[in-house]
Amino acid sequence: MRSFAEPAGLPVRLLSFSLRAYLCLFMVGCAAHRPPLHEIRNMETRLMPGGERTVFKACVGALQDLGYTVDSSDRGSGLLTASRSTHQESGIITEVPRDPDKEGLPTWAIVLLIVTGVILIVALVAVLTSHDDSDKAKDNDGGRDSTRYRNAPEKRETRHHRRHHEEPPPPPTYIVESGAPERPARFEYRLTLNLHGKGRDATEVRASLQGSELHGDQAKRSGPVDDPRFFERFFNALDESLRLEQAGH
Repeated sequence: MRSFAEPAGLPVRLLSFSLRAYLCLFMVGCAAHRPPLHEIRNMETRLMPGGERTVFKACVGALQDLGYTVDSSDRGSGLLTASRSTHQESGIITEVPRDPDKEGLPTWAIVLLIVTGVILIVALVAVLTSHDDSDKAKDNDGGRDSTRYRNAPEKRETRHHRRHHEEPPPPPTYIVESGAPERPARFEYRLTLNLHGKGRDATEVRASLQGSELHGDQAKRSGPVDDPRFFERFFNALDESLRLEQAGH
C-alpha cells in the first residue's frame, strides 16, 4: 500500500536538485572579479613625500616590517620585488578567467539568480510543510486504527515478544580513526613595487600583489590581490618607515 509520504518524494528531490544547481550557478556568477582598472590604479598607487632614493630605502624597510623577503632590487630603475609565505590570508585573491575577454555576469543576471533562488527556497519550504502535514494526518489515522486492538492486548504483546526473540543481535560497532589531520592552507604572495620620481621631494609608488592559495602541493586559487585593506596596511607601513628614514638623516 502506497504511503502518504511517497507523492511528496519526487517534488522534494526535484526542488533539492534545482536548488543545488542554482547555488553552483550563483557562486560562479558572483565569484570575485577584478574591479575597473582605474579603481585598481587608485588602490595600488600613492604619492610619497621624499626623494626617490629615500623612498626606495623606506620601501625596503616596510617590506621587511611586513614579513616579506626582498628577492630583487634595482634602485636605478626603481623596481623592487619581494615574496612571503604564510598561513594567514593577506587579501582576497581574484581568480582571473582563462579568457581575458570573459567578464562576470551583468547586474540583471545576478538579480535574476537571486529572485530564482528565493522562488526555489519558498517552493521547497511549501513542499516540506505539506509533507509534514501528510505525516501528521497519517499518524492521526493510525491512532484511530489502533482502537481495534484494544480488546486483544495480550495477543499483540505476545507477537511483539516473539519478534523480539527472532531478530538477530545488532552487528558490532567499530570506530575507525581518521588519518592525519588536513594541513592548513598556505598562502604565497609576490609583491612588486615600481617607483617614479616626481621632482626632488615626491616619489610615486605603485604596489601590485599576486597571491596563491595552496592545500598541500596543489594550488586552489591563484591570481592578483585587489583588496583595498592590504594596500591600506602596506602604505601605512610605508608611511611609518619613511618617517623613520627621514628622521635618520
